Parts: sequence; structure tokens; C-alpha cells
Amino acid sequence: MAEESSPLRHPFGEIAVEMKAITPDQLQAGLDRQAMLRASGAKTRIGEALIILNLMDDATVKAVLAEQRRRRQKDADSQLPVERFGEFKLVERLGEGGMGSVYKARDVLKERFVALKVLRKGLTITPEHIQRFQREGSAATELEHPNIVATYSFGVLKGIQYLAMEFVEGETLKSRIRREEKVPEPDALRIAAEIAKGLGHAHAHGLVHRDVKPENILLASGGAVKLADLGLAKSVYGDQQLTQTGQVVGTPSYLSPEQAQGEKVPDPRSDFYSLGATLYHALTGRKPFDAKSQMDVMMMHIQGRLPNPKDFNPGLSDGAVQIVVKLMAKAKGERYQSAQALVEDLESVQRGGQPKNAALDLGRSSILPPDPKRAAEIRAKRAAQAQVVARDQGKGGCLGAVMLLVTVALLSLYLQG
Repeated sequence: MAEESSPLRHPFGEIAVEMKAITPDQLQAGLDRQAMLRASGAKTRIGEALIILNLMDDATVKAVLAEQRRRRQKDADSQLPVERFGEFKLVERLGEGGMGSVYKARDVLKERFVALKVLRKGLTITPEHIQRFQREGSAATELEHPNIVATYSFGVLKGIQYLAMEFVEGETLKSRIRREEKVPEPDALRIAAEIAKGLGHAHAHGLVHRDVKPENILLASGGAVKLADLGLAKSVYGDQQLTQTGQVVGTPSYLSPEQAQGEKVPDPRSDFYSLGATLYHALTGRKPFDAKSQMDVMMMHIQGRLPNPKDFNPGLSDGAVQIVVKLMAKAKGERYQSAQALVEDLESVQRGGQPKNAALDLGRSSILPPDPKRAAEIRAKRAAQAQVVARDQGKGGCLGAVMLLVTVALLSLYLQG
């Protein structure tokens, strides 16, 4: 039996069985369904297959994934020296993913802090993983732009592949959205414009990012905005052997329709779609499409109508909505065709003007008209909140008047005495 289909050698399945979320037989049924779906071209994960079979629910899958990430972190700690890695002195772990971990480290030779990404050892690392990691280092070193995280060096040390990148003090756009729910329109447009400039530079060098999303956008403490993670970046001139036909590349919540369909040839306009989905999330506090499985989300990107951003943020300008809709057009030919045109519109709307390159044709657009019911719910909620504020202020005013009368009475008694 192939390694991927063996329950005893499947990391997710082993943890799920250990947690008593499923039985070995149920895991095997899920693996069989996953294999069937993948044979038809779908990039289905085992968790999704188990959800489709009603053997696990979304919450249980997330719990198993969380435990899997915890074990990966423990494994990464055991593989890397606690304090020193070559010329890098490790300070703290910044994050961990499927391919490896990222640490804040100090380059003792150059006397600067770096973000050190190391490829995790000990688990199943395929040649494709290594090629992707090396491609990220190679691609990033070719790009020098204020809106792209700089790469200083990459290589192999003590059998561990590493990538030393610019350390950005701040947070990700994902963290800011989680903290604030919605990013104010002027800030969101500015962030999108800066990322568009970085994408324009990458596209001019023949590279398509292919994974633009909030967690790959870094917001520096000083106000700079930088695009990170070129692990999926791909040249439009070649490198075709690294992506198989039908393979989905990107993050389901933000990927373009053509990526969801496994299109093999990279296209810069796919990055614009993903930036549009990211901007939608920042402006509304929710992802463009939401469903129980990643497969359903991808199908919605392909053929679903986009919920109107004003349903979730009625105060958005028409210009901002027009830009989002043009960015997220289903057909590549109806999106922005250049980063320059996109930046012009973003900066124009940010100044209070109108977009010049994003005329909104509702007859051809995939956006849904504003939902009257949703708008009425928002108005009612705001009216209720206003009543509460007014009532509290009224109580505060009455209390203030009472306190004033008491003070005057006490002062009169004091003077009489």
C-alpha cells in the first residue's frame, strides 16, 4: 500500500485515531475517498474527505490540525540548536508551518536581526518541498523593492536548508484584521496600493507570487508595507516541471478561479484577484466566500457571486467597492491588466476621488446587489446602540446634576457654620 494511503503512516490520520476522533477503518474510508477525488483532479485534503463522508466535523478537523502543528513545533525544536545556527544566534520562534519554522535571529557577522526560515527535518520532505524552498530563496534574491521582504542569503547548514530574510518589526495584516475586525478604508487602500507596487516589481521580473493573502502582508511598526513568502512564486518564462496539471496552488480563501481550476501557466492577474480577496477581507472583516470545505470555497471562487461588501460595511465608498469588484472579476481579461493602473485607482480613491480604470458594469459583474435585509439589520443594530449610548449619557447627566446640587448644599452649610 502506498505511504499516503496507509493509515498507520499518515500523520493527520494517526493523530485523529489517537484522539479517538475516528477509527482506523473510518480513516481508511477517508483515504479511499481522498484518492478517488484526487484522481479526478481535485486537491482534496484528508480532513475534507472525512467531512464529506460525515465522519468528522469542521471543529474536530481543526482540533486535529492544531495538535499536528503542536507536534511539528516540538519536532522543529528538537532539530535545531537552541541558541546558535551557524552565524545566526536564535532569539525566538516567530512561527511554524508545514515546511518549517521561522525564527528571529541575530546575524553576528553582519550585526543585524534577520527572520531565519529553516526547512523542517524528520517528517516527509519531498524533492518538491526542497525545490520550492530553494526557489523562494532564488526568486527573492532577484527582487529588491521597498514593498518586498528582502532576502539576504540561503543555503544548507548542518544538513538543514535555511533562508535568511529581512526582519520586519510589526504585525501581519491578518493579525490587524483579527484585532480590529475591519481595517479603516484609507488604511486598507494604502496597504493594497503598497502591495500592488511590490507585485508590479515582481511581475516586471517575470515572477508571479501566487499566494497573496493577509498573513503574507507585513505591516512594519514604522508604517512600511511588505509582501512576504515567495515560496510559491513562479516564473512566467519556465519552471513548468514544478507544477503538475490539475494541482491547486495557493490558499483557497484567496485564490483566483483559474488557480482553483488548476491552471498550469502562471498569470500576474491571478495575483490581482488574490489581492482583491485580501482587500475585501480587510474592508469587511470577512472572507469573500465561506463554506464547510475548501473544495466548496474554490467552487464559489469559480462560479459563485460575490457578496456585496456594503452588506458588511455600509460606509464603504463606491470607489472602493468598484476596485474590489474589478480585482475579483471571474475572467482575467476583466481585471486590472497592470499594477500601475491598480495603484492609480487605489491612490485616487484614497484621496477621495474616483477610480479611472474600474468602471462597474453591474450587468456583467459577478457581485450581488446590496442585500436590503442585511442593510436593515445593520441600521437597526446601529439605532439600538445609539439608544443605549443616549440612555447612558442621560443617566450620566442626571447623576451630574444631583452631584452638583449636593455640592452646593454642603457648601451652603459650611458657609452658614
